[in-house]
Amino acid sequence: MKRINKNLFYWVLYDFANSIAFINLLVYFSQWIVIDKGLPELAFNISIVVSSIMFIVSSFYFSKKLDQNKKFIEGIRDTTILNFIFYLLTFFAILLNFHIYITITLFTFAIYLYLLSFIYFTPLLVYLYRENNTDSGFVSGIGQAGNSLGQVFGLLVTLPFVSGQISLFGLGRAETFLPSFILTFLFSIPMLYFFKLDAHKYTEIKEGAFDFTKINGLEIFKHSKFFGIFLVVYILLGDALLTFSSNFSLYLERVHNIVDTTKALMTISILLLSAFGAFAFSFFTEKFGDYKLLFLLIGFWIIIFPCFALVADFNWLLFLTLLAGFFFGPTWSVSRSIFSKLIPHNFESQGFSFYIITERIATIFGPLVWGYLTFRFPNPSTGYGYALSSLSIILLVSLIVYYKYFKQELA
Repeated sequence: MKRINKNLFYWVLYDFANSIAFINLLVYFSQWIVIDKGLPELAFNISIVVSSIMFIVSSFYFSKKLDQNKKFIEGIRDTTILNFIFYLLTFFAILLNFHIYITITLFTFAIYLYLLSFIYFTPLLVYLYRENNTDSGFVSGIGQAGNSLGQVFGLLVTLPFVSGQISLFGLGRAETFLPSFILTFLFSIPMLYFFKLDAHKYTEIKEGAFDFTKINGLEIFKHSKFFGIFLVVYILLGDALLTFSSNFSLYLERVHNIVDTTKALMTISILLLSAFGAFAFSFFTEKFGDYKLLFLLIGFWIIIFPCFALVADFNWLLFLTLLAGFFFGPTWSVSRSIFSKLIPHNFESQGFSFYIITERIATIFGPLVWGYLTFRFPNPSTGYGYALSSLSIILLVSLIVYYKYFKQELA
C-alpha cells in the first residue's frame, strides 16, 4: 500500500477545500444568472471567459517570479485569502441586491483568484511524488479524487439550503454560497500553515547552476519536443470537458426540466464516481501507461456527448451521467500525469503554469461556441443538441493530433 505523508494529505485537503465553493458557484451561480435573473447563457459563459483571459495575461509574470523565489506557500496563502474576500463580496452583492453586472464582475474576480492559486499549488505535484518516492500518476490520481470528494461534500452541505429546509436570507439557490465559502477557507488552513516545503529539495539545483532570470515564456518549448503538441491536445480536450461541466446544470434544467434537489443528487453521484475513477485509475497508470489510457478516454468522450444530445428518457440520462462521472476524474488525473513527465527539469513552475493556462484557453472558445449555439437556437433541445455535438468534433481533432504525434507511446 502506497504511503501518504502529511504534506501530501495537506495538498489533497486543499484541493478538497477549493472544490467546495467552486462547485456551488458552478452549479448555482449559472442558474442564478440565467434562471433567476433572466440573462442568456452567454452572460455566464462570458464571465468565465473574462476570468480566463485575466489569468492568462498575468500567469507568466507570477509563474516566472515563482521559479525565482520559490514562495509556493506564501503565494497559496495570499491568493486564498484574496479569493475568500471576493467570494464574500460576491455573496453580499447578491444579498444587498447590487446591480447584476456588479455581482458578475465580483464573481469574475473571485474565479480569477481561484485560478491564480493553482499557479502555486499545482507545481507541488512534482515535489510530492519525489518526496513520496512514487509515480506522478498516483499523486495526481488521489489529488483528483480529493477534488471530486470536495465537490460532493460541498453539494451535500448546501443541499438543505437548496431544498428550502434552511433559509437564512430568503435567497433561494444563492443561499448555498456563504456556507460553502466559509468551509472552503476553513479546510484550506492546514495547507496554508502546516505544509512544510524544502524549496531546494524541490528543484534539486545547486546555487548558481541555473539562471532563472534568463528564461522567457517560450524557452520551455526548446527543451521538450512534445510539450507544445500535448498542449494542443489538452486545450481541445479541456475545451470540451470544461464547457460541458460548466453548463451541465443548465442543460439538466433547460432540456430535461430537472429540479435543483435532483440536479444536486445527480451531480453528487457523478462526483463520487469521478473520485472513485480517479483513484482506481491511479493504480492502472503504471501497468498500462498514461498515454494508452488517455487515448481510450478521449475516444469515450467523443461517443458519449452525442448520446447526451439524443437522450430523452430520464433513466437513460441518469445512466449516461453516471458513466460520464466515472471517466471524468481519470481524464484529468491521467492528463496531469502526462504533463508532469513532459515538463523539462528546472521548468516545473512555468511548465505547470502552461498546464493551467491551457485549461483557461479551453474555457474561451468552447463556452463562446456553446453560448452562441444556445442563443442562436432558442429551443433548448435543438440548441443544446448542437452545442453537445460540437464538443465531439473538438475532441475528434484532439484525438487525431494525439495519435499522430504520440503513436510511439501508444504502441
